[in-house]
Amino acid sequence: MSPHLETWLRAELDALLALGIIEPCDSPVAHPIVIATKPKLRMCVDYSVWLNQWTVLLKHPIPSINYILEHLSRGTYFAQIDLAKAFHQLAVAPEDR
Repeated sequence: MSPHLETWLRAELDALLALGIIEPCDSPVAHPIVIATKPKLRMCVDYSVWLNQWTVLLKHPIPSINYILEHLSRGTYFAQIDLAKAFHQLAVAPEDR
């Protein structure tokens, strides 16, 4: 890893620690960090090795965009979510951390 990316990663981890989004852990399970570099730097965690063995394939196809839009057109109330660091908005139960 280049010194520039290492500095950026340390700052990102420090910020996530300060926000309480992540916490120190001594678990024997670890997943590699991958840094996406385009269009801007973004930290990703590769869960594929562990997660793929536990993933159950969906038995139903994803609905088409036409089906979704047709059903949305009948809606009255809509919600909005800020997608900046959206994954971190999902709380994990303490016993599952």
